[in-house]
Amino acid sequence: MGRRSGCLASRDPRARLRSADPRHSDGARRVNANDLGLKRLGDVAAIARRTKPRDSSGVHRRLVPMAGVKDTTVVDVVAQDPGGGGFTLVMVEDRPWGSDPNQPEQLRKKISLYSSWILDGDLGSQYPETVGRPVRIQLDCVQPLDDATAAIIDFANHRLAEFGIPVVVHVRS
Repeated sequence: MGRRSGCLASRDPRARLRSADPRHSDGARRVNANDLGLKRLGDVAAIARRTKPRDSSGVHRRLVPMAGVKDTTVVDVVAQDPGGGGFTLVMVEDRPWGSDPNQPEQLRKKISLYSSWILDGDLGSQYPETVGRPVRIQLDCVQPLDDATAAIIDFANHRLAEFGIPVVVHVRS
């Protein structure tokens, strides 16, 4: 299957259906692929019919809901880096740090899900174009990390360094 850009890459099929419906108003935050500076990969058939045409960069300008860190069973976004050299798995956190006592454990589980998905080969089997290419994990959040969250990211970076998988943080403005 050829590479397609600008589409939802959530592993939750219900998210694909919800995001394709322009009348959907569940209050979920919508994130634009370009907000992350990335192109999303996946099957666009279900949503392409309901989105605006691609802009000059070839990316759909469709806003989609993200599962977020609190849903530890879903990969939020799989994206190709702008230069085309590597891929980024993005997890989105819309809540302020420390707003939920379960947040640190949810973040640990989400990082574990992402790293397992990469290391067990599931990423490569679902997206063959990622095989042999650099992959990183990105936490996209609304405010700078607090000390507890920074420690979780540092630990993940230390553990994943031997596999060449960096964990980076992007604070949205």
